[in-house]
Amino acid sequence: VADGMGGHECGEVASQLCMHYLLREWHGRREAQFHSREAIYDFLSQALSRANRHICHVNKVLRIRFPMGTTATVAVHWQDKLIIGHVGDSRCYRLRRNRLRQLTSDHNWQSEMIRQGMFTRNDAAVHPLSNMLTNCVGAVPNLRVDFVVSTTMPGDRFLICSDGVTSMITDQEVQDILAVSSEAADAVKRLIHQALRNGGLDNITAICLFQ
Repeated sequence: VADGMGGHECGEVASQLCMHYLLREWHGRREAQFHSREAIYDFLSQALSRANRHICHVNKVLRIRFPMGTTATVAVHWQDKLIIGHVGDSRCYRLRRNRLRQLTSDHNWQSEMIRQGMFTRNDAAVHPLSNMLTNCVGAVPNLRVDFVVSTTMPGDRFLICSDGVTSMITDQEVQDILAVSSEAADAVKRLIHQALRNGGLDNITAICLFQ
């Protein structure tokens, strides 16, 4: 999932460029090259870094006033692991035994201030800079990619989504939808419908994987 930065120029272009580089890197490698967890880390890091350099270059050449950028949350299913490379505030969740867990950490001002103990969750949530990204593809010269690994088990249900889902739907609603859905496509339809019914104020993107 790549979600262009809201309020910035050409956010949708940044997200398309990011996906282009990821897919090009993916199709340019043979399956045998993904022989270890470290090899997949390397793939995700290199692909996202190349996308970042290219988008930064476009921003500079075109002198874009508010540099375009995008989130990126990418998962590779390898053996019994889901390996996630993450930049920005799109998220990956896992539902296991009817318990929802957010696997990624948001790269935004609100989360950074909470992690540093400078604001309470309630105070940070109402701050005017709360949703400002602190790390994204294309707008920062030195990209930081976080990696998360989850061992997959039968019955696990994973969701990768933009903040157009998480800003409109509570964690309890996400948990309930993933739990009652018969298959991954059904869960995606339910999530999009619920986000729209709750206001639909931002781009809504959701991908589900059911084990």
